[in-house]
Amino acid sequence: MLTSPPPLPILCCGPTPALQRALRFSDWESDSDVVRTSEVELSVGGKATNAARAISCAGGEATLLSFAGGAVGNRIKSLLTDEGLNGVWVDTRAETRTCQTLLNEDGSRIRELVENALPVTLHEWGEYFAKVEQAIPFHAGLLLCGSLPEGSPPDVYGTLTEIAHLAGKPVGVDAKGAELLATLHREPEFVKINREELRTSTGKDEIQEGMKALSSQGVQHVMITDGPHPACLQSGRKRWEFILPEIHAVNPIGGGDTVTGVTFQKLIQHAKPKDAASAGLAAGLAQTLTAHPAIFDASDASRLETSILCRKG
Repeated sequence: MLTSPPPLPILCCGPTPALQRALRFSDWESDSDVVRTSEVELSVGGKATNAARAISCAGGEATLLSFAGGAVGNRIKSLLTDEGLNGVWVDTRAETRTCQTLLNEDGSRIRELVENALPVTLHEWGEYFAKVEQAIPFHAGLLLCGSLPEGSPPDVYGTLTEIAHLAGKPVGVDAKGAELLATLHREPEFVKINREELRTSTGKDEIQEGMKALSSQGVQHVMITDGPHPACLQSGRKRWEFILPEIHAVNPIGGGDTVTGVTFQKLIQHAKPKDAASAGLAAGLAQTLTAHPAIFDASDASRLETSILCRKG
């Protein structure tokens, strides 16, 4: 009996991964100069890592393509292998960054300490482009996530979008400002950002006007999230607004990245845009019920999806 080949994985490009240290404090309100943690957990952070993790949780496959440098770079390679996520690495002399997540005992209060990524060389960028060219024919699409290391060429994401399109693969973008704008004249198929990133990138205060500005430049599907507030999707001339149910979030970090990964995955699987967005939002909500970024229970996502109210905008 002939069987269909397995679906291709999604290539998630995030040039700025991080070793994520989550530190939990039993006495958040302490005014002492020395406060001891009750728990420390290590994982790999970064928007592309979270998107790849969420795609895996949703039953798909993803490959993370990123830089890794120094002892921290070796540590994140090992952690991702232990987690079962596929990684393709460009070694760099720039030490991979470490970011800290501070949480109180029950996770209701969170603060992120984000370290900027160190610059990489033009030669190392050349290696990165070459690895994307080698990998993209064996993947279903390219997802570009997050910021770039300081001093990077301004058109990095534009070049990567062109590489994917030359291979006949769709592109999704979750980035803001110059990184996002560099892709627009190459017309990525999907853009997902939050409301503040929309304002930063387009100068538009109103979501509808900002989505229109991106769509007018050739983006097929524009999705805007706004925390617990309604999310919006524009697909061609059609618009939808999604009213989210109230939930008790344990850890919201990684929620937006989860929405990005799962929505792009569903679009590649030819789901209707409205249904793809609803599935992505449900996954994003479900992951906030767990302590771990971009990890969620599929049954929670299915249950929450039925509680999302969708109406034409």
